[in-house]
Amino acid sequence: FGDVLEVLGRNDVFSVQPYAEAMTRINRGPNFLLGMEDGPEYRQQLSILGRAVHRNDADRVRELISARTAELLGPALVEGRLELTDGFGRMIPTLFVGDYFGVPGPDAATLMKWARAIFADAFVNVLREPLLSRRAMEASGEFRTYLDGLIDRIKAGRQRGAAARDDVIGRLITLQESTEPGLSDAGVRDSLLWCVAGMLDNINTAVSNAMYFFLSHTDILKGAVDAAVAADRELVRKHALEALRFRTPTPVVARLSLHEHTLSKGTGHEKTIPAGTRVFAGMGSAMMDRTAVDSPRQFRLDRPPHQYLHFGAGLHQCLGTHLADAHLTEIIGSLLKLPGIRRARGLAGRLQYAGAFPKKFVAEFDPSGIAV
Repeated sequence: FGDVLEVLGRNDVFSVQPYAEAMTRINRGPNFLLGMEDGPEYRQQLSILGRAVHRNDADRVRELISARTAELLGPALVEGRLELTDGFGRMIPTLFVGDYFGVPGPDAATLMKWARAIFADAFVNVLREPLLSRRAMEASGEFRTYLDGLIDRIKAGRQRGAAARDDVIGRLITLQESTEPGLSDAGVRDSLLWCVAGMLDNINTAVSNAMYFFLSHTDILKGAVDAAVAADRELVRKHALEALRFRTPTPVVARLSLHEHTLSKGTGHEKTIPAGTRVFAGMGSAMMDRTAVDSPRQFRLDRPPHQYLHFGAGLHQCLGTHLADAHLTEIIGSLLKLPGIRRARGLAGRLQYAGAFPKKFVAEFDPSGIAV
């Protein structure tokens, strides 16, 4: 645990260069926040996104997610059976970015395809497989063209007198019109591209992993169901975060050592890492470190927040933590309220992956007596 925090906290030693390489390539030149070191450009981009993705939008965000969750649950209520991955856990954030970011894509399926290809190359393709990189470049080219057209249409509408849109893309354009230094159309486009690409599959994986854990541990499931039925959002959130400690959606992140550094100096396991070494910080294993986490194999709801590393730590902690929290709480809370929710029988009830991404996981529940 301490080793991982040191790697994530010492951005002066452990660089995000592995991500910068992919982001500058996919962006055809410019970098993005997640691939930047600390400095004026990083701080400016962080400030801009913070003013477009408001933390005080919490109620609106929850309402949008709740509405989309209910919409997608509707057809399953009669059958008592729901496939939790692509058509649900991945679809809800896809529809949400249309509602809240103002980026619906040409259609949901295309937006999901673009996001996965970009995410896979930037965050999963450690070995730099050429096929994944080619897919990302093709997807990003199409996504960039779509976003350029969307930005042009919104700005043209404003010139004709249309009201400013109160979504993320509208707020970014408003900031640009207020002469925010350095915020070009390309900057708006690239920010939106990476926000969308980083969101869809992470939420799908988190929802799928958490629900698989709950439905595989019926003793723990009861407490989670009680919290959902009582509409105790904070307690549902605590259950979800603790479940994900056993099946975190981001088990490892990469860094590059800028110069020689002795990690955990003075301990019995100190390690000198040469300059130019690619380092993998295992957040999943860190959360199971018994020297830092009390009884790590027990499911407990009283753990201090800093022991959860699902969103990273340090300078590059996840920018959309509050959006991810809202998705987890609303989606998982809605699922837990389904009467008698359980894993489907056979292979369908096992969480199946295609590479790094959930592929199929079917839950069943009692179709009668459900209040929509």
